[in-house]
Amino acid sequence: CAESLAELYRLLNEDDRRFGLWKNRSNTTESRAGLSMVQHGFWQRAQSLFYQAMVKATQGTYNNTVPKAEMCLWEEQWLHCATQLGQWDALVDFGKSTENYEILLDSLWKAPDWAYLKDHVIPKAQVEETPKLRLVQACFALHEKNANGVGDAENIVGKGVDLALEQWWQLPEMSLHARVPLLQQFQQLVEVQESSRIYVDITNGSKVPGN
Repeated sequence: CAESLAELYRLLNEDDRRFGLWKNRSNTTESRAGLSMVQHGFWQRAQSLFYQAMVKATQGTYNNTVPKAEMCLWEEQWLHCATQLGQWDALVDFGKSTENYEILLDSLWKAPDWAYLKDHVIPKAQVEETPKLRLVQACFALHEKNANGVGDAENIVGKGVDLALEQWWQLPEMSLHARVPLLQQFQQLVEVQESSRIYVDITNGSKVPGN
């Protein structure tokens, strides 16, 4: 427990340092205020500030005084806030407009829009095998709600765990921030595996002997 708390503390310090650097180098009050809101978990207010900044940039309010890196920060943080707020429809719209298949993979199964995911995203996203892709494929297989789908989900989860472990060992030892998404994906893969087993138990329990 003490080791976990120590790692969490170091991870929080990493984020604090990153936000501190951005606050010092940012050109706009929206960036500084937005990052402060993110640090304190005020996602709605932070998202509004980053959106305002993007609108102002589009309207030319800043007269091209804001560097591209800071404008990228607005978009990155707006997306982060949308994820924290569970705004899956907004994220799906963004993913479609930018053809960002990673965002679509992460959002469509939570929206959910299984048909679009099956027809337009998974075939194009299969270029690179990732734990997230395997997670979505497992959820889709489980969504089919048949014996084959459940078996497929179990197999896909196993492959997802293998990919996640492979990526885990490739990360630098001190790269705590980079490990957070993998830990989240581990947890989600375990939840899908448990769901598949529950479905099997329910299915077996509903079978009446002799029928």
